[in-house]
Amino acid sequence: MPFTVTGTTCTAATIAPSPASPQMAGTAVTFTATAATCPNPLYQFLMRPATSSTWQVIQGYSSSNQYHWNSTGAAPGTVYFGVWVKDLSSPGTLDANTSTAFAVTTSPCQSVTISASPTSPQFSGTQVTFTAAASGCTNPSPVYQFLMRPASSSTWQVVQGYSTNRQYQWNSTGAAAGTVYFGVWARDASSSAPYDAVASIPFVVNTASCGSVTIAASPASVVHGSGTHVTITGTAAGCTTSPLYEFWMRPATQSNWQLVQGYSSSNTFNWNSTGATVGTVYFGVWVKDASSSAPVDAFVSTPITVT
Repeated sequence: MPFTVTGTTCTAATIAPSPASPQMAGTAVTFTATAATCPNPLYQFLMRPATSSTWQVIQGYSSSNQYHWNSTGAAPGTVYFGVWVKDLSSPGTLDANTSTAFAVTTSPCQSVTISASPTSPQFSGTQVTFTAAASGCTNPSPVYQFLMRPASSSTWQVVQGYSTNRQYQWNSTGAAAGTVYFGVWARDASSSAPYDAVASIPFVVNTASCGSVTIAASPASVVHGSGTHVTITGTAAGCTTSPLYEFWMRPATQSNWQLVQGYSSSNTFNWNSTGATVGTVYFGVWVKDASSSAPVDAFVSTPITVT
């Protein structure tokens, strides 16, 4: 006669996470399962990520009733964890099953600061480093995006896209004089938001210039018809970089100035007085910084007497 052998089955299952939901991405979570009414339970753990509709086995059948999950890199949302249980002697694929929902959150960066080195103000042409520092982020490596609003514009522009680099190097060469604004957007590396925190800083750009100039003539007077050569010397002071000099002359018979030597690094002009009429001849010097975009930073003139 036939003889039927049956195994013991588990009648119920539970699963519980520690720590409890919700938790931030990166938290280590232990899921513990229990089985009821079976002396030798086996456990199989499954997971359905927040970004998927499909369950996947993450720990096959064994006597271990725990699964340890490292949530680092998990997308924000609800992740489902399930457990299948069966007794060691059970002939079935499973005797009982259950699941639980676990919410993964991201904590945005709470704040960000930005600083400049060297500090404002500086002359156009200065190399400036802007450094950002975010705080309160979940991820130890937040990402930063740098923006700039030139002095001549009302529109912000991205100058360095999102990356883990928290510094932006600015070459201010050619920058118009005025206040340039620099901003930073910061967000947690796992955040999908445009930004978590923002900050900005004004930076004043001064145009390079020379503060003053003096002029000297040697000799200061000449005799008509002598053909004496006169050396006109300009001396600039307070220039940002290197001064440039331009020389002008106003003959005794005229009221208009005329250019006699264009801008160059030479601070002297040699005048041959041959043919000069009796009277007062004026010589002037214009000076500007080599980096200046202005026609002149400072000027001065001196008379030379022709007797």
